[in-house]
Amino acid sequence: MRNLPTATPSSINSVTAAAFRAGLTNAGEIRSTMADDLRELLAAHGGVTEEDLQVRGWTGRQITLHATKARELAHRHSAKRAS
Repeated sequence: MRNLPTATPSSINSVTAAAFRAGLTNAGEIRSTMADDLRELLAAHGGVTEEDLQVRGWTGRQITLHATKARELAHRHSAKRAS
């Protein structure tokens, strides 16, 4: 009998979250969710790379098409919270 890898709750959550992001097709939902990720990653790491977004499950096409608008949305949300 082969030893199969055991899924942990965190790995299941990561895989589920990545599949969720990759499956999004509505531009507004993509930008809103990506903006949340951008704010979270920025707070945790001080910066965000394309690779960071890919690790979260975003596809290269989603990043190319929506990262700029998601970044603008993240900045607007942050500015509202700061005021």
